[in-house]
Amino acid sequence: MGDFEAELEVFLPVEPGFNSGLAFRCSGKKGRPKGYQIEIDRKAPGGIYGIGLGGWLTKNKGTLKEGQWNHFRVIAQGNRIETFVNGNPVADIREEKQLKGYFGIQHHGKGGVVKFRNIRARKLNSKASTLERPNILWIVAEDLSPALGCYGHLDARTPNLDAFAKESILFTSAFAAYPVCSPSRSCLITGMYPSTTGTGQMRSAFPLPRGVKGFPQYLREVGYHTTNNVKTDYNSADAGRITKNSWVESSSKAHWRTRKKGQPFFAVFNDMTTHQSRTMVWPYQVFKKEIQADLSPGEIHKPNKVQVPPYYPNTSLIRRELARFHDCVTVMDRNTGSILAELEKDGLAEDTIVFFYSDHGSGMPRHKRLLTDSGMRVPLIVRVPKKWQHLVPGSENGGSKSDKLISFVDFAPTVLALCGIDAPP
Repeated sequence: MGDFEAELEVFLPVEPGFNSGLAFRCSGKKGRPKGYQIEIDRKAPGGIYGIGLGGWLTKNKGTLKEGQWNHFRVIAQGNRIETFVNGNPVADIREEKQLKGYFGIQHHGKGGVVKFRNIRARKLNSKASTLERPNILWIVAEDLSPALGCYGHLDARTPNLDAFAKESILFTSAFAAYPVCSPSRSCLITGMYPSTTGTGQMRSAFPLPRGVKGFPQYLREVGYHTTNNVKTDYNSADAGRITKNSWVESSSKAHWRTRKKGQPFFAVFNDMTTHQSRTMVWPYQVFKKEIQADLSPGEIHKPNKVQVPPYYPNTSLIRRELARFHDCVTVMDRNTGSILAELEKDGLAEDTIVFFYSDHGSGMPRHKRLLTDSGMRVPLIVRVPKKWQHLVPGSENGGSKSDKLISFVDFAPTVLALCGIDAPP
């Protein structure tokens, strides 16, 4: 078999010296075959060995469960080989010396009796798999209530998002999990309430159970190229593990453009322009240099023209800060337009479901950190191209609005469902 996915469960003996493995893409009718092996032992479980093909290709080591059945899995597509132990990624290599062959169980005859069960494999059609799943793009603004023109805000200058909304579903009742970033982002990455995972405290170091994964890991396991640019802030002692297993790349350079040709992607771009640091905290001269300088004179908001909400005093300082906030929103809108333009330039717009949202309400007083509508309600705009509208009833009506109640806890299972993956129980 060439491209395949195979899995099996193994009960390891307690005796020392045990060494076994699942061989694949093997050739040769007599004697020692040539091929590859996912290592099944205690030294490098999940590592990959080239049998007659150079020896160890990677000694990456998975985590075993002593005294229990352990699950081993390998996916081979083209020159890419991925291995997993107990659901966690172990190895991800490129190797093309031998791209097809038979399977085999290897055991050196030392270290007691090893038990195998639930051995199965399925052939993968790489061409079909790339066509059957949509690309997913998340554009995530920081600290932003629905202060956009498409939501009716009179001071908004957001031409890119307004045009995007005319092609999309605009949700009017979408709410963050918490009115501050870290707890909300812990919910987004796990699909679990912060009150369940113990991540409700800002800057929590609470450990997660080993079975809790970042949902992009499930996408990686079926062949998605997952990238995050760049904020994580997953708010637990396991943030490093979640980040490593969720993303092929998480950096300021992460982009769908680094994927293999035809590979489906899940890409996240986080924009800090509307973060509280920019809208309120930076000295005003720094704001003018770093944010306002990117705007033309006609795009800059005039303090004496902005609308003052009834819960603020109508003072010159308040007006200046509100104008500053809306300037940040305008720059963010321009950044969003640039990402959408890249998607169009790459010919991917018709293959990609795009989400725009923010991580919680704006960073202005009476918004962020407060359990109010202004702290919890966020913009959410989702564009579904014609190719994938059968997955989202109602999405064929571009420019529509929905008042369905949406929470961040819905995002992970929704993306998995769009990609044809069952959410974990």
